[in-house]
This record gives sequence, C-alpha cells and structure tokens, in this order.
Amino acid sequence: MENITNEISKVVYHDYATEPQSESVSLLAKVKNGSNSEQNFPVKLHYMLSDMESDGLGHIVSWQAHGRSFTVNKPHEFVEKILPL
Repeated sequence: MENITNEISKVVYHDYATEPQSESVSLLAKVKNGSNSEQNFPVKLHYMLSDMESDGLGHIVSWQAHGRSFTVNKPHEFVEKILPL
C-alpha cells in the first residue's frame, strides 16, 4: 500500500472590499461623464450598482457587504423600475 500524505493547500484570499478606490473607479467616472466609449456590460453593471444607494434604490438591488457580488432584493421592482433604465 502506498504511503499517502494529506497536504493542506494554503489559499490566500485578498478581500478587495477594503482596498482604496482603484483605476476602475476612474473608468466608471469616465463612463458616467460620457468620455469613454468602452461601455460594455460589466462596466455598465458596476456603474448601475454603485449608484443605486445614492439614487434611493438600494432596497431593490445592492452590493453584498463584501463588495464582490450583488443581490436583487426585490425582483419584481427590479424588472419594473431598474431594467427599463
């Protein structure tokens, strides 16, 4: 029988939610101001989610506390109010 040893892999996780704002924020500012033609879906989605709280719509869709994903809290209102925008 072979000698099998269990190795524990060390996974290093970096929580970017606590990092200062990066160059992606400046890209989003350019998109918001219309000075950048790269308005692909991920950029538009990030911009939309970032503005939901300030627009008073954070109860419908919002970032998770860790900042790595989002939640649609009220799907019906999301379809009615957010998607048409």
